[in-house]
Amino acid sequence: MGLIIISTFVSGDWTGYSSPDRDVVGRSSWVFNASLNGSVRLPYGWGVSSDVSLYSRWGYNDSKLNSTDVIWNARLTKTAFKNKVVFIVDAYDLLRQYNRVNYMVNAQAKIEQITATMPRYILFHIQYRFNKPLKKRAE
Repeated sequence: MGLIIISTFVSGDWTGYSSPDRDVVGRSSWVFNASLNGSVRLPYGWGVSSDVSLYSRWGYNDSKLNSTDVIWNARLTKTAFKNKVVFIVDAYDLLRQYNRVNYMVNAQAKIEQITATMPRYILFHIQYRFNKPLKKRAE
């Protein structure tokens, strides 16, 4: 078995507001993001990597603002020709949970943002590495 690399990332954000005015209802909302990444180098020039990310928001009155999405991406690589060529297959959003509509709240209003995306797709690509060795200078 080859080299195994695992990494993680976690972030969170809490927003709360209140008012002495009895007509204004205070709120408390959370945004939480976490991801786990891993890659394995296999024999014969093969490699596999994957990442799983969790995006979660809760605490809002509007149910559209409260969401939890899990995004899973994967990659398969194969090096050939003395490591000069790399064949790569990327698969994005394998669980088909990416939502192209994003809701945000700021001090002025609730914002609905629609982004042009291509959820759940596979991408094939080839890399060619053309490293040229440096010439030694005569002294």
